[in-house]
Amino acid sequence: MKLFLIRHGEAKVMENDAPLTKKGLEQSKAVAQRLKNYEFDEIFCSDLTRAKQTCEEYLKLTNKKANYTEDLREIYRVIVGGSEKEGTSEGREERDKKIADQIFNQLSSKKGKNILIFTHGNLIRYFITKSTNFDPKKSWDGLELHPSSISIINFENEKTTIKTINSISHLPKEEKESFFSKEKIDQDYLP
Repeated sequence: MKLFLIRHGEAKVMENDAPLTKKGLEQSKAVAQRLKNYEFDEIFCSDLTRAKQTCEEYLKLTNKKANYTEDLREIYRVIVGGSEKEGTSEGREERDKKIADQIFNQLSSKKGKNILIFTHGNLIRYFITKSTNFDPKKSWDGLELHPSSISIINFENEKTTIKTINSISHLPKEEKESFFSKEKIDQDYLP
């Protein structure tokens, strides 16, 4: 069984239910093109606008249906090592972690299926670290996920393998070059 985890396209900077930017819509069309020839047994999507808009570009090409759920919403960034956010409701970290664990266990138990999931960066970080037994608190700074990226987790014969993290091969050349630019690599990755 494989989980195909798609991060939503670039969204407008605002609180709560942000829609995609024009660039985010283009990214979503590109990831839809990349995925359209794969067979998926089930499709799940966060019920937030930015994830739904990303998913809808895929659905337009395939005439398939998605299951929308609030269980795939963004989780509190503290779970993956981010800083606390002022005004966050008490107990959010525990609630979000419990929901994330439940949905991960539910999805990873679907033997022999390919599952497509349109969701958010922190939840993808958490799923990747959970499936590899890494400390999720180190993924905030240690696992960069580009908008409309594809990550794949494979569950087979009691073994979990990360097949892909943050694939952006489907995005325009300029965007890939910007992400992997020498200046960015020198600045972000090399001493």
